[in-house]
Amino acid sequence: MGPEGKYSFEFNNAPFWQAVDTVANACGFTVYAEYDDETIRVYNQDSTNPHVAYAGPFRFLATNIQSSRSVQLSNVNKRGGTQRANEYTNLSFQIQSEPKNPMLGVMQPELLEAKDDLGGSLLPPQDRNNVRSNYFNGGYRGHNTYMSVNLNRSDRAATTIKTLKGRVGVVLLAGAVPEVSVADPLKVKEKAFVGGTSELEFDALDEDANQKGVYVASLTAKRRGTGEDPSGRNNDDYVWSNSVWQRMELFDEKGNKYFCYGPTTNNNNGQGTVQLVVQFGPEDRRTGRPAAVKLGPPAKFVLNEWLTITHEVNFEFKDIPLP
Repeated sequence: MGPEGKYSFEFNNAPFWQAVDTVANACGFTVYAEYDDETIRVYNQDSTNPHVAYAGPFRFLATNIQSSRSVQLSNVNKRGGTQRANEYTNLSFQIQSEPKNPMLGVMQPELLEAKDDLGGSLLPPQDRNNVRSNYFNGGYRGHNTYMSVNLNRSDRAATTIKTLKGRVGVVLLAGAVPEVSVADPLKVKEKAFVGGTSELEFDALDEDANQKGVYVASLTAKRRGTGEDPSGRNNDDYVWSNSVWQRMELFDEKGNKYFCYGPTTNNNNGQGTVQLVVQFGPEDRRTGRPAAVKLGPPAKFVLNEWLTITHEVNFEFKDIPLP
């Protein structure tokens, strides 16, 4: 698109991702949503993403397909005759959510149908011992995650995956409830706070000596009840520890929120306990955008508890080339 290029678009109840891709494709741009933040980037590159599927607020992007063949050479069944070569294929893809729709993880995808261009099935044999499991991206809140599915290629003459249908459970961040609140955090030194599911040892909040308007919080966070629940609820304590800094917020007296730059120190001291040094400032360093309003001194520090919901999403890819 040249500097004088102009385009007109009209959308009526169009899903977010379809509208974004329509505009980007018309202008010759490639959409990038792989940075796990709330910013959608487009680049003028000599490339395209031809295999994209949509499902409501989600975008499925096929990224890679690999294939391998094997022949069993030992412990061959005497009555089996010539051993047939088995070919295994793996399709990798990304799941991307709308900026307003953060994900915490996904379940293992389940294939419903997979056929090649010759009508053959690509579904692998069912493993009854294979229990569907969770993939939590380290527990981080984000908008992009990576997945893959295994396929069983039966005919080398096939050249494409004509259709592939599946479903996947997406773990969404449904809400955030204040768990621990610290009033006047600049005045608080080495004080403990207890919430319903978390404990906080708040050491201090100080202004960075080298960056005016940037504040550094030193603290230890602990998940309550660690190791006490025989049902296994606490198996994700490390997931909680990885993401606890994302659950922290800093506000001025008018309720304006500081950007969280993330931890400069993150020491996991065991199951469900983590020591952190976290920076907050008036500017989002990922985008370079300053806060919408001028921020006052910090007036409240909050540690939130996340509410989650798992939403099952059906997806479909078509006409993907086989290697």
